[in-house]
Amino acid sequence: MQLQIQPGELDSAEQVQTEQVQMEINSFLEAVDSYPVRAAEEPNLSFQQYLTSFFVKARNTHASRSQS
Repeated sequence: MQLQIQPGELDSAEQVQTEQVQMEINSFLEAVDSYPVRAAEEPNLSFQQYLTSFFVKARNTHASRSQS
């Protein structure tokens, strides 16, 4: 099920929150996709550890882009 929202229906704060949630979903899916390669290199690395580091990296990248 996908919620269809028209562009004018969200205020700017809701739009920012929606974009942030979408970025987090995309980051999670990217982490799921890339974890097997990293786990092969580091067998003791749990998915939770990898996911945490992945989100920190993603947030830092986003923050540095926002400041530019």
